[in-house]
Amino acid sequence: MIWGCFQGLKMGPMAILPKGCQNAQSFINSVYKPVLKPFLQSIQKENQDNIPILMEDGAAVHCSRLAQGWRVNNNIEKLSWPAQSP
Repeated sequence: MIWGCFQGLKMGPMAILPKGCQNAQSFINSVYKPVLKPFLQSIQKENQDNIPILMEDGAAVHCSRLAQGWRVNNNIEKLSWPAQSP
């Protein structure tokens, strides 16, 4: 699996995840900590007024209490959206 991100026209880094089932802790260790957090910090350095909002799907690793707690502790705001729109 490959994870990637972008902000506007700025392409962010990609992470190649190991084969097999991902759990919340392995996702945090392979994506959030080494890839997502530095990318968000670089966006904020470029523009202090720019507060990035993370948009993810409803995958279990994104919705877990562990992932939610990590985002809260690292001041990463996540966009709330319904699992299914009308």
